[in-house]
Amino acid sequence: MKLFRTELKSGFKNKLFEITAGDLPDRGTDLVDDHILCTLSAKMVHFGFQISGEIRA
Repeated sequence: MKLFRTELKSGFKNKLFEITAGDLPDRGTDLVDDHILCTLSAKMVHFGFQISGEIRA
């Protein structure tokens, strides 16, 4: 999953991202499924960007 600065500048709300566990660094985390769903929102704030949302694995 990559977030580009142009996307962050324009902002988005409840955008769905799907990544696989293999895309993440191995830190010993056990996942039930290989797919990870992220629903994220982004907006510009005076000091940069604010990204919020939820991750389901």
